[in-house]
Formats: sequence, structure tokens, C-alpha cells
Amino acid sequence: MNNYLKLVRDEINSLNENINDKDLFSSKQFSDYLNNLLKTALGTLARRRITLNVGYNSKAPAGFTNGEMVFLNANSELVKNGKTRLDKYYIILGILIHEVGHRLFTDFPLMKTFYENWMNLMPKPVDDPKWEFMLEDLKTYPNLFRAFFSVLKYVENAVEDGYIEQQLFKRFSGIFALSLHRANKAIFLSFKSLSQEFDEVIDCEDQDEKDMRFVQVLMGSILRYMKEYPENKGEWTDAEKDRLYAKYDQFMIRIQPVLDDLKHQQNAAIKFEGINEIMLELYDYFPGKTESDDQDEEGDSSPEENKSTGSSGNSERTGSGKRTRSGDLSDSVTDKAESIPMSSAAPEGDTKPIDEESKENEDSEENKERTRALSDDPDTLEREFDSAMKEVVKEIAEANVEEEHKKDLNTEADEIFRRIKPSNLPENWVYNMRRLSSKHVDADQIDTYNAIMMEMRKYSDATKRKLNAVLTKRAEVGSSKGYQIGRFDPTQYPRAALAGDGKTFRQNRLPNGTPSIVFGILIDESGSMYGCKAETARKTAILLSDILDGVKVPHIIAGHTAKYGSSAGTCDIKLYHDFNEVDGKDKYRLAGITDEDGNRDGAAIAYMSEKLLKCPESDKVLIVISDGMPTESGFYSCDAKEDTILTIQKYRKKGVNIIGAVIDEYESIADIYGKIHCLDLTDLCKLPIALSALVKRYILK
Repeated sequence: MNNYLKLVRDEINSLNENINDKDLFSSKQFSDYLNNLLKTALGTLARRRITLNVGYNSKAPAGFTNGEMVFLNANSELVKNGKTRLDKYYIILGILIHEVGHRLFTDFPLMKTFYENWMNLMPKPVDDPKWEFMLEDLKTYPNLFRAFFSVLKYVENAVEDGYIEQQLFKRFSGIFALSLHRANKAIFLSFKSLSQEFDEVIDCEDQDEKDMRFVQVLMGSILRYMKEYPENKGEWTDAEKDRLYAKYDQFMIRIQPVLDDLKHQQNAAIKFEGINEIMLELYDYFPGKTESDDQDEEGDSSPEENKSTGSSGNSERTGSGKRTRSGDLSDSVTDKAESIPMSSAAPEGDTKPIDEESKENEDSEENKERTRALSDDPDTLEREFDSAMKEVVKEIAEANVEEEHKKDLNTEADEIFRRIKPSNLPENWVYNMRRLSSKHVDADQIDTYNAIMMEMRKYSDATKRKLNAVLTKRAEVGSSKGYQIGRFDPTQYPRAALAGDGKTFRQNRLPNGTPSIVFGILIDESGSMYGCKAETARKTAILLSDILDGVKVPHIIAGHTAKYGSSAGTCDIKLYHDFNEVDGKDKYRLAGITDEDGNRDGAAIAYMSEKLLKCPESDKVLIVISDGMPTESGFYSCDAKEDTILTIQKYRKKGVNIIGAVIDEYESIADIYGKIHCLDLTDLCKLPIALSALVKRYILK
């Protein structure tokens, strides 16, 4: 165990110096860490099935959710905006918390209905001429409809993003809120300034391209406003950019009252009406406008008038002109929409809105301001980051040490097989070593182990006390009093006279020394071991292991199975407890003993015997727990029973004491091991006493 801790410490030091972002963020341990955060954030909703998939793909989106699965890309363009590992870590966490927000607050079924039935949803008055003109255009021109619908999805996502983040800042503080701010900051740091955006609009050669590029600028402004990040105007002096900014500013002033309401709007009908109102305003800037439309746009009420009245300016509009372009506009809009990270998909969900009060809104604003300040505090960021990385790196180090241990086990198994392989076996016959990682020793196994030990402890403790008392006595040196033979001891005479036991002598003792013995326990895990038989095997292994640990006798415990019909295949060895315990969890692994497929006893006995023969101890005992006949042959050129008998005879001659511990089918197994080498474990009531006696027999011989 001490060696294991040293190996883990060395691996941690190596990882701290050498691990790169890809190995860290794409590791299973980092994914597990994020999954724990996901479940913590979701709370009771996490009881429903929800999975986290962490990818590392430079071309995939930053993140999305469908209500049942959350996907995160730890190598998206957004994550790569982070200059340091700390920045990237917080961006990834921010994306996760954003998707948690969709899982908590987005009504996916309603959104799906909205998309599927948009043409039939008429929240605007039927007699609104502008609305009617727009619907007529969309029904007439399919390419226009595709472009419009791409923009609609983006706007809906932007609105929903703003809404769910308002809710998140009410519910969360600390690391969750802090990371959300950092992720949003990374998004808008990647956005170009308005001056640069306008340059790209001006550089477009085709007027329709100019119009569509300007629509994309407006789309980005909606997302920025919903997430409450200030615009970056940049600088310009030319009149063309002034004209574009006037249009931009006019649009934003018109829709700001709608956006402000949508940030906190829970009513789905009102929310969809607001989105349609935004789309109606945005539609004015789509390609294919006539000259009269532009003039009408310039003749609209001024930004200041709109701002003062709170009107969106719809009442004085006369509607859009007839479309003059039949080309496909959807590609450019779709590209832009997909480039904005942290958007949600629209399958199904089951969350409900939460109640809002004005006081909650005030608290939310205060919380956001505090979190914004903390998100720029290097000490806070570093402290949280270091704590998380220590946890993840430690788990990676433990996994690496365990993986190295497993490689060593497989190398050793290959060496054993080459040494003992009969000439008639095919080349692809191998031992397959299996070992449950410490990460997967779960609470159920720990509970099972503790329940069994509660039942067995009185037998285990009594046996350990008896053995340790005898072993301590054997190790004593010098004069020992209270014997009936030896040298007369006058000081003992008065006591012996009163007791009448005649123990008036003393003896000079030399130590017998501790026993030089090693145990192996091999468990049949074939399909027939289901139910109470597997329970007996678990109890046997746990009791024996606890006794042997208590008297410091080295031992190894393994299960074995083989796929049915795999005569030219493998013998699976499941190592539960090794001589050098890796991580202190071997006793809990024993609770995982179960039933699987076939059993190739001869091969498994050969493996365990070879392991024992390599040990320095002079006495070697192998206890084979089984419920019946072996079912798989192929280790020698004979049937399964004869194969097992030959293997037992071979290793008994080499000095391994092989005991058959029988669960059912005593007579049949006694034919293989011999009656004097068989122990009947069928009666669970007699199990503890029988096992304790077996251990005493070999340790105290």
C-alpha cells in the first residue's frame, strides 16, 4: 500500500509537469468531474436519465443539449479562445452550466411545437398588413423561407439563452455563476467590433449579400443584448459606416423593450409573440427590398421618438415590397447561426418555469454584479482551478498506476502461459487478466462487504485472536513460567499449591518463528454459481481474506470464467486481491464476486499455482471454491474433468497444497480433489467454523 501511494505521488508530479490540454480535457477523469458537477447543478432532475458526452473536436460546436443528453466540446473554437489552461477550464464549465440552464428552464416540447407550427401561429393581428405581406412572401419563395427560418432559430436561441441565464444567476453563485460569466466573456471577446462588422458588410459586392451580412450583424447584437454584454463599436470616420450604424441603432431601439421583457418572460405564448415581433422588425433588413422600402425606412420615426414612447415603430410601417431574388439565401445565415456557440437543440424535456418576484430580480442583479467582480479576481479563479485540477490529476494518476499494474499482470500471465503451455494448444490461447479499477468500486459493493462482515465478524475476530495469541507465543524468547515440567521455580510453588495444578516449573524458550505460508483462493464464477452459491463464494472469500489480513499472511484471491465453447480462446482471470494490494480497496472488490459463463478449472488452477510457486514462503495453499464439474476443456488434450485432475496432480507434486472447497456436488468434486482434500461449504451455517479450522490447520501446523 505504501508503495502504491508513492507511485501515485510520483505520477502526480509527472503529470503536473507534462500533461497537455488535450490529455487533461479529453480524459475520462475530467469527464467524470464534469458529470459530477452536472448532477450537482441539476439536483433532483438528475435522478432522471441524463448523460454527458465530452468530446475533443476542433470542428464540433461548443455545446448543446436535447434535455436528455448534454454534449460539450473541450476543443471548440470558443474554448481555444482561452489563452491559458485556467481560461479554458472556466470556459468549459461555463458551457456546461449554460446547458444545465436549458435542461432546467427550457420547455423543449413547446419549442418543438413552435418550430413545427410556426406558419400557423398568428400572435400578430390578422389585419396587420406588414405581417400579412411577410407571410405571403414566405409562402411564395421557398429559399426565402429557409433563410428566414434559419434566422428565426438563431433569434429564438438567443432569446432563450438570455432567459435561462437570468434564471441561472438567481439559482447559482460561486463556481457555477463565475464560470458562466467567464464563458460569456470569451464569446464576446471573439466577436468583432461593429466597425469590423460594418467593413465586412461594405466589402460585399452583391447588394443581397450586403443585406444578409447586415442581418447577421443584427443577429449577433440580439445575443449580446440578451446576455447583457456591452457592444464594442470600434472607431470609424466614414459616412457609409455612419449610415449602417444609424440603421443598426434604430433596429436595436425598436426591439429593446421586447428583449427586456423576454429576459424574464415565462409565459410561452407571450415569449413566442415577442420573438415574432423581433422577426417582423428583422425582416425589413432582408435582401430583395425595393427602393420604396428604403425610403419608407428613412421616413420612419426617429430613434429618440421610439425610445421615448417605448414603441417598436410597427404602426407606421407599410409592409415589405415584393421579392425580386430567387437565389438561396439560407447558407450564409445558417453558417452564421452555427458559428455562435452555446445554443440549444429542440427535442423534448419536462421542466417547468419558476416563480419570479421583483425582489428576486433585484437579488439576481446583485448576484450578477458580485459574480462579475469575482470572475476577474485572479486569486479566486486560481484557488478554484487548483482545487479542481488536484482532484482530476490525482484520479488520472491513480488510473495510470492501475493501468500499469494491469499491464504487469498481463505480462506475468503471458510468461506463466509460455512456461506451462501444452504443445497441443492453439497459438491464440491466452490468459485474459481482468481487474476492477478503484474508480468503479462503488457504494453498493462497499455496502455488500460491510453487511457480510457484520455477519462474519465474530467468527473472524475469534479466529484472529486465537491465531495471533499462538503466533505471539511462538515468537517469545527467554524464560517462561507456569509449566508442569522443566526447571523447578520456587516462586511459583505457593500459587501452584493453592491451585493444585502442579505448574511449579519454568522453561527457557527459543522462538519458533512466524509461519512461512502463502494462500491462494480461486473462485469458480461460471453461470451455475448464480444466487446463493455466489453468495457463499463471496462470504468465503471475504472471511478468509479478513482472517489472513489479521494475521499478516500473504494471499491472493481471484475468480475465473471462460466463454462457452471457447476451447481455443481464453481463461479469464478476475483478480480481486493481489499480494501487493494496489489501492486499499481489494476487500470491497470481493463483494463483486458473481456468476458469468463457463469454467476452465485446469487452466485457472495452473495460473494460481504458478503465482504461489513464485512466492518465497515455503508452504503454499490453494483453496479452489467450486459448485460442480468444470465445463470447458482445451487446456490439455482431454475432457474437462481429466484436465483438472492432471493439473492438480502436477502442482501437488511441486508442493502446492490444493484444497477443493465444495458448494454442492460434493461427491463429484471429491473425485477430482480427493476426499481428504475436500471441504464442504454447502451449509452456510457451518461455513465460518469450517473455514476458521482450515486456516488454523495450515498456519499452526
